[in-house]
Amino acid sequence: GLAMGYHLAQRGLSFQIVDAGAEIGHVWRSRWDSLRLFTPAQYDNLPGLPFPAAPDTYPGKDDVADYLQAYAAKFELPVRPDTMVTSLTRSNGVYVATAGGEALEARHVVVATGPFQVPFIPPIAKELDPGLRQLHSVEYRNPATMPPGTVLVVGAANSGCQIARELSA
Repeated sequence: GLAMGYHLAQRGLSFQIVDAGAEIGHVWRSRWDSLRLFTPAQYDNLPGLPFPAAPDTYPGKDDVADYLQAYAAKFELPVRPDTMVTSLTRSNGVYVATAGGEALEARHVVVATGPFQVPFIPPIAKELDPGLRQLHSVEYRNPATMPPGTVLVVGAANSGCQIARELSA
């Protein structure tokens, strides 16, 4: 969304970015404590502003949130926080986004929510013993929040591997 805003601003177009979070980068700040980007800093830029970290380092979640806030401020992007769009319809040639009790109208809409905002829990999880503690990575914070004993991390993608590595230490 911010990258799109940058390009729209470069063209002198009128636009508004709405964000359900309380502040820019809120989703990043809400993740587990040790979260790191999966790509080196030199590849983490948005258009027009290099990521402020040394090459070949992996910035943390708060570094990313700070960068996103600085990016929006540098380019004076019109971000409206605490605005959750709950529906999008088309009426009389314009899009109408409903956010709370307000209707926001626009001729064009870019949906830039990202694919990882809603946790996916496999259906088989409901069939496991109710006494077994299960949590998704969005609920994990750090090893101190875990009960003593063996932990099984299901999922070997980036998040699962980072959490498993941290817990194994």
